[in-house]
Amino acid sequence: MTLISVLKSNTQLPKHNEAVIFPCEKYVILIVRMGALPTDEFWKREFQEDKKLLIIAWGLVGVGVLSGALVLLLTQLPVWVAILSMLLFSGGGAALFFTRLQKLEQSSSDRSVIEKELQESEQRYRLMFHNNDTVKLLINPKSSLIVDANQAACEFYGYNLKQFRRLKITELSVSPSDKIQNGGQGENRKIFRHRLAGGALREVEMISSPVEVGEQRLLYAVIHDVTSYEQHEKELRAAQERYQSVADTQADLLCRFTSKWQLTFVNAAFCDFFGKANKALLDADLLKLMPVDAIKPFKAALEKLSPQNPAETFRYQFKEANGKVVWQEWTFANVFDERGGVVEIQALTRDITQQVSAINALRESETRYRNLVENAPQPLLVHNQEKTLYVNPAGVRQLNAQSPAQILGKNTFELVHPDSRKLVEAQVASVQKTGETSPVQETTWLGMNGHAFEAEVSVAAVEYLNKMASIISFHDVTERNQELECLRQSEARYQAILDDQDELISRFTPDGKLTYVNQTFCEFFDKEENQLLGLSFPALVPTEVLGKFKDAIASLSFTNPVKTYEYEAVKPDGEHYWLQWTDRALFDEYGTLLEYQSEGRNITDRMKALKALEESEEKFKLISESSLVGLSIIQDGKFKYINEAMTEIYIYSRMEMMAWSLKEMFNRVYPYDLETAKKLLQPGRDITTGSIVDRYQYRIVTKSNEIRWVDVSKKTISYQGKPANLVATLDITKRKRAEIQLEYLATHDPLTELPNRSLFYEQLDHAINLAKRAGQRLAVLFVDLDGFKEVNDAFGHKNGDLLLQALARRMQDSVRESDHVSRLAGDEFTIVFENVLENDVILEAANKVLDNLAKPYTVGGHQFMITASIGASIYPDHGDNAEDLLKNADKAMYAAKESGKNRCKLFDPKMTEK
Repeated sequence: MTLISVLKSNTQLPKHNEAVIFPCEKYVILIVRMGALPTDEFWKREFQEDKKLLIIAWGLVGVGVLSGALVLLLTQLPVWVAILSMLLFSGGGAALFFTRLQKLEQSSSDRSVIEKELQESEQRYRLMFHNNDTVKLLINPKSSLIVDANQAACEFYGYNLKQFRRLKITELSVSPSDKIQNGGQGENRKIFRHRLAGGALREVEMISSPVEVGEQRLLYAVIHDVTSYEQHEKELRAAQERYQSVADTQADLLCRFTSKWQLTFVNAAFCDFFGKANKALLDADLLKLMPVDAIKPFKAALEKLSPQNPAETFRYQFKEANGKVVWQEWTFANVFDERGGVVEIQALTRDITQQVSAINALRESETRYRNLVENAPQPLLVHNQEKTLYVNPAGVRQLNAQSPAQILGKNTFELVHPDSRKLVEAQVASVQKTGETSPVQETTWLGMNGHAFEAEVSVAAVEYLNKMASIISFHDVTERNQELECLRQSEARYQAILDDQDELISRFTPDGKLTYVNQTFCEFFDKEENQLLGLSFPALVPTEVLGKFKDAIASLSFTNPVKTYEYEAVKPDGEHYWLQWTDRALFDEYGTLLEYQSEGRNITDRMKALKALEESEEKFKLISESSLVGLSIIQDGKFKYINEAMTEIYIYSRMEMMAWSLKEMFNRVYPYDLETAKKLLQPGRDITTGSIVDRYQYRIVTKSNEIRWVDVSKKTISYQGKPANLVATLDITKRKRAEIQLEYLATHDPLTELPNRSLFYEQLDHAINLAKRAGQRLAVLFVDLDGFKEVNDAFGHKNGDLLLQALARRMQDSVRESDHVSRLAGDEFTIVFENVLENDVILEAANKVLDNLAKPYTVGGHQFMITASIGASIYPDHGDNAEDLLKNADKAMYAAKESGKNRCKLFDPKMTEK
């Protein structure tokens, strides 16, 4: 288009404040009305091409401007000539145009710089497009032709760039219905199935958005191969179905809920446990399903969840409607979205009642067996790699050591006499190789003082501290061997004595074969010794009493090894005779049955005499047979007979006791045992049964006001033609005191006489249960002495023990009678304060203990100053069970030590973060 044609064709001239632009090939014609020149923004916006500018001003001075424009257009003269002509003809208006032209020339210069930068930028973006690893295409949305493709697209599809530019994007799609979206201004995503040049099919995701390239509007498409993602998604769906099935079939309770406890998922086990359908539980409040006392631990567990602690496990105990105690273990875990945000909480619940019961049983068993080992009279050593890892107190005593430290860590075989060392080493090596317990062998050992002693040794394999070791048990048999030698020397004498006995004496194996008979036995059965040995003893027993014999043998055991019974038999000649047999089971020291011994007495004459004197001679028979046991006959509520042993037990004379009425008799019974003692008046079974029917143990008060324990047995007899109770009384006071002492030692520290760890847990559990029922608080103080080890090392264990005893007394003097002081181990003590209301009260009580403990001690001629550090935990603030309270008190104690010692610190949950 030429200038003339533009001017001719344009009939629209600019009005005030207007400008008209006519683009040509080489020129841009701008017609403006004088006095209304365009702004700078107008120039920058409209003139972005490198073309000559022709300005025509329209108005009163239009002729001058037109002439200047024609000069510029039709000649090769520079711009300033045109401007000069405009100045000549248009006057002052030309100055305004000159200013605009200067700005336009400056803008043109700026455009050159920008154009260069754009060219460099376009080159960089072109390189980024073609060299990017992601598949990229430029598509004409109207024709679907591929305008451009990068190298990654060529490699993925198998086409070169020239081939691409002849393809339509729809030709790559397998399904004709897969069409690209022309779209508006936004991004568009869609999944297609594309065929590659080699024929392979791939699932692809196309992300396209419109772009302006020159005067064209194209689609910029990014292609991602999602074939594996689609397959993975199918697998995920299948896995989800499997996991859903697993969740619904597992026995554990599984649920999910929001931070407001609103259930969003429950499995079948959860529904069964609460007896509700899935629909009824979804969106329900989890807390409303739980017992009231479960709400607090549930909320506490939820509060502990954090990014650093995404899961929290706790245990909860409750009672079912039938009274059964059930333990559940709940595990809360945060469920995150893909950005790491918490969307809900998942809870997994397991019934751990059996597990808790097993742990409690195991703990009790461990305590029981530890006490058995520690208090066992049998010396025990645990040995591994030639070192002694453990020795019990009996072993320390047997080896004449001052303490276990003299033995632990030493070469075990150095404790064995050189003559027996190889034998013991072979025993240990065999056990370690086979795992089977070695047979008992006699060896010689050396005490720490060099004294040699004979000992029977048995070695067994044991797992100790997660490693295989050997447990060596031994006991001193020096005296026993000496006694055996004496027995061997006197065996001939005793054999002669047995042969001269009037009693029938025999021994037979568990299967009944005779291994020994004395001369009287041979004479009774009219056979020689060699004829009887090896025969079956039951074959010699009369048929009518064979059952009685077998019952007697079957009743024998390690704890009840003797049985006496009588029977009447008839000789072949018709003569009646009575025999009394005493069968005895013989065991070795390990409880293995070796054989039986039978002693038969011909009691025909005695039985005849007893039969004739059945009643009148009954008391004399009892007295003669039980002279060491207190015997009495009670009839019609009064003593009818009392022997001498009975008076020695009660320390009353026979005359005094015989004069007692029923009321006076029971006045001598300890009040708490009265109901037990009154059972003596109840009738029992007949004496002809041969066994004591009733047996009781209770306490009596002697004439000297001494309380004694008695073991009382009774049976019913006929006395002077009427039923009466024959009472046998045995003084078991010493045995009872020994039992009480053993029970006391099992629950108390022998040094300080304070409750030990076992009794501490029992007392604390009891106190927690009382506090829970009463809605009260209690405190647990963990007391650890400061620098006690240095005192012990400097002044010896003896003075250390005396100091511990003094400390224990001061602790007890510093607390109330209702508070519990215990010694856990070493220099560690605990105090349980019940029914405490304020934390200040606890700290005040703890500081009182610290002040008393810090006072000087005089022990063993030495003066000591020692302090303690105390940590305190409070129920229910810091735990609802004994283990948690003790653990948290221990942490608070360490915080007290770190703060400078000789002070008390209350537990703070922040202490667990250290």
